Amino acid sequence: MYAARVYRWTTYRADPGELHERGHRELAEIEAERRAIAGAAGHGDDTTAHRRSLAADPANLPTSADAFLGRMREDLERALVEAPRWFGHLPRAVCEVRAIDASLAADALGYYIEPPADGSRPGVFYMNTADLHKRLFTRFAPVTYHETIPGHHFQLATEVELPGLSPFRRQGASQMCGSYVEGWGLYSERLADEMGLFRSAGERFGMLDAQAWRAARLIIDTGIHAFGWERDRSVDFLQQATGFDRDDAAIEVDRYIAVPAQALAYKTGQREIQRLRDDATRAMGARFDVRRFHDELLGHGSLPLEVLAAHLPAWLAAGS
Repeated sequence: MYAARVYRWTTYRADPGELHERGHRELAEIEAERRAIAGAAGHGDDTTAHRRSLAADPANLPTSADAFLGRMREDLERALVEAPRWFGHLPRAVCEVRAIDASLAADALGYYIEPPADGSRPGVFYMNTADLHKRLFTRFAPVTYHETIPGHHFQLATEVELPGLSPFRRQGASQMCGSYVEGWGLYSERLADEMGLFRSAGERFGMLDAQAWRAARLIIDTGIHAFGWERDRSVDFLQQATGFDRDDAAIEVDRYIAVPAQALAYKTGQREIQRLRDDATRAMGARFDVRRFHDELLGHGSLPLEVLAAHLPAWLAAGS
């Protein structure tokens, strides 16, 4: 049953044992990157101490909900300025940042809603502005890029505007291709770093914490459903990997228990997108154009990873 769920969420055949070990490898690589930042900031190898210093910095906390949302709007505009260097096609729809309705504050951190095909409203990134003492700028910069530009807004707004797709493909396929959608969102956090969008080493550290969170999901989800991990062990592991407080870590683990394999979608999708980019770079050499790569990746709508891997190289070769 779990193997079927893994295939449903990742859209390719993946062995739970291999995913588990991959999560450990990626987490170790991310930790090395975090230690480099902590060391440069004077904390040696102590990434926990560096994380505490970021949390204690008054300049890293918004003074109001408006300041928090305003920072996200500034980051969105900065990303839009840089985007033409990385994308040949930009969606017509704009993206707005709004506060989540107070009635949802206890249940949602943030989410993106794509524009309708008729263009009657923009794409909207909704963010929770409650508990501002937890809303560190360094933690939420990668969230902004994941959800807006170059992340889900570019991906899903492009999809609904594609003229050659049926209404089902434009508006429903993303619900069945979670690894493509969330893989792009997570890839976009790393892409934001390439684009020079993070304002400081602290924001890069926040991005790496977010990457570690998704790598830990590979370990914990497979641990629970394939290798008999218990809830407390999973919560402890997630706390250690990410710096989450225990309540947040427990909420995350309960999600993995309740929805087997969904948590695998992020890292499996990101890894496949990056693999395809690396393969294209090697194969095409000087002819490789990252803008064309991104345009082809997003220009055919949401796809199972097996389909994307089979056809993307041909699409790139046809336009070279």
